[in-house]
Amino acid sequence: ETDTVVGQVVYPTENVDGCSDFGETLKQYSDPNPIVIVQRGTCSFVQKVRNIEHGGGKLAVIVDEKDHENVKFITMVNDGTGNGIGIPSILINKKPGNQMIDFFKTQTDTVKGQAKFMMKFELNHPDNHVEYDLLLSTYQDRALDFVSEFKAYHERLGKSVTMTPRYFSWPCF
Repeated sequence: ETDTVVGQVVYPTENVDGCSDFGETLKQYSDPNPIVIVQRGTCSFVQKVRNIEHGGGKLAVIVDEKDHENVKFITMVNDGTGNGIGIPSILINKKPGNQMIDFFKTQTDTVKGQAKFMMKFELNHPDNHVEYDLLLSTYQDRALDFVSEFKAYHERLGKSVTMTPRYFSWPCF
């Protein structure tokens, strides 16, 4: 199963990190639901994506802020407020992201209005088996309570799901 998002790409220069409410600013573009590029940092991924969605965006593209960091190894985690988000989001490496941002800073409105993205999201589960990761951290004091309570729901799904727990920990000096 494939879901495709196509739209005008915009880089809102007045809210580059996406941490503020977009209000009506995204409505100025010719696409009523643009694909919005913002920079990483200052606030959580969830807040950025929620602000883009509330502003009318249909896809959030977040550009990493660190050189030589491979975004394949970064998980955009829910900060606890992510319920109800309905648009997809992606994190891209700094160099190609900054190339896109530089393009939008230097081009005319006519050229920028013609910039489009087509993103395909493939859901590769034709066997109706779902795989999911459970992300936990040692700093979450209620994580074990959640796992205990969640166990019954996981067991009810039976062999139709595979869960992989992932624990993040930090050293204590």
